[in-house]
Amino acid sequence: MTPQHGQSSRSLPTRGIVITAMLLTLAVTAYFGLSAKADPSIDRLVDFRGYHYGAVPDEFEYDATGAHGPVLSAGRPFWRVYLDRFAPSPEYVIIQGAALAELDHYPLALLRDVELENVTLSVHLKPMGGTLDKSQGLIWRAHDKHNYYAALASALDGKLHLLKMVNGQPQEIVAVPIQMEVQFEQEAPTPNWGWYTLKVEVYESHITVWFDDERLIETADDIFPMFISAGRVGLITHADSIALFDDFHIETENNR
Repeated sequence: MTPQHGQSSRSLPTRGIVITAMLLTLAVTAYFGLSAKADPSIDRLVDFRGYHYGAVPDEFEYDATGAHGPVLSAGRPFWRVYLDRFAPSPEYVIIQGAALAELDHYPLALLRDVELENVTLSVHLKPMGGTLDKSQGLIWRAHDKHNYYAALASALDGKLHLLKMVNGQPQEIVAVPIQMEVQFEQEAPTPNWGWYTLKVEVYESHITVWFDDERLIETADDIFPMFISAGRVGLITHADSIALFDDFHIETENNR
């Protein structure tokens, strides 16, 4: 068939290809737009000021990784409101006071009703003692008590540990040296009175960790796809570590 005057013999196939491509693009965009679940907008600070000494903060649920479960006193977890006049937000903080000397024991305080994929977490922490370890830190993307990411600052070996807990088995991703001391073990007060800051920023498979405002870890981890999804956030210690926490801050990218 001879094309009409002014009509290219290529115009109809080319137009069809363009329309098909446009429809495919719209379909892909719609699919991912519907399937992707955005993190809720959060900018939340937990500073424990509204509690009295000895209370168990109800913002959290308490559990423990390992075979031993959470250590209880009178049926309540050993996470309690504690008094520290030199805390970043004087004077109430939270203490994890259970001293179960088992290497597979990781006490957890998980924030209620919050599940996030991409988030920035920060907290002030203060090591108070321990024999097997003197570690405390943050957890995120917790699917349950046996599967999550964690950053733990240890005053025992002087390292910041980034690990992934998989079916209750810790897998260390990286560890870097830090300067961290237990105030009670010093002959004189230190300038920070034993308090340090820990911050974690996670976006998809990327993880960045700061200690005392210094960026020390920047890495990516995507070996297990299940971990690149929304999960709970919270606080963690290890073994018989006793530690204080203050000003737990949770922020999503929507608020930055």
